[in-house]
Parts: sequence; C-alpha cells; structure tokens
Amino acid sequence: MSLSLSVALVYGCEVERADVRRARGIDNDPRVEPWPINDGTRCVVFARGSHVSLAQGVHDVRREVFDVSAQIAGVNPASLRGWDADVRAALSAAGIKEPRASRWMVVCDAS
Repeated sequence: MSLSLSVALVYGCEVERADVRRARGIDNDPRVEPWPINDGTRCVVFARGSHVSLAQGVHDVRREVFDVSAQIAGVNPASLRGWDADVRAALSAAGIKEPRASRWMVVCDAS
C-alpha cells in the first residue's frame, strides 16, 4: 500500500479540536488557508505566503536536508506580524475567538 504524503513548512496555528469544523469553513481567502489533517479531525490555518512544500504526492519526495533556520531567518518580521494578523482575522471571521499564537510548523498529512 502506498501513501500520498503532504509535508510543508507553514506559519500559522493549529485549531482546537472543538473549532475544526469552523476553521475548515474558511475558503476563498487569498491570505490564509485551512489544512485539514488526520482525516479532518485536526486543522492548521496558515498564511499562504509562508507555505514551503517539502513533499507532495506519492513520488515527489525530497530526500535532502532542508534548512528551516535559513528559511525562517530570511522572513521579514513585518511579514510575520502581517501573517499572524491575517490568520487571526480569518479565524475570528469564522467564529473562533481565542486562537493559539501563530508559529512556524512542519505539517505532515498522509492519505
């Protein structure tokens, strides 16, 4: 059996389990994207501008070292503040009032 793998470095926050349905309803927002993981029982909402794909699909897997420190060191602090504001605004509009703080995450989902 083969798995389809999606792995990415993103800046955003994981949504509490009770709010997953609301977060998954965020769509057509040019700034942020919800990423359902674990068969949709969990969800990360991240700034689209922060997304760096590390692996995608069954055959396209990078077998190399990815320097996360170099990637995030090159991001302007103003961009981080803007991405955090975008994530919080989208979550608030979806009815999620107290989101976790945004941070860099490596997210992995397999199907």
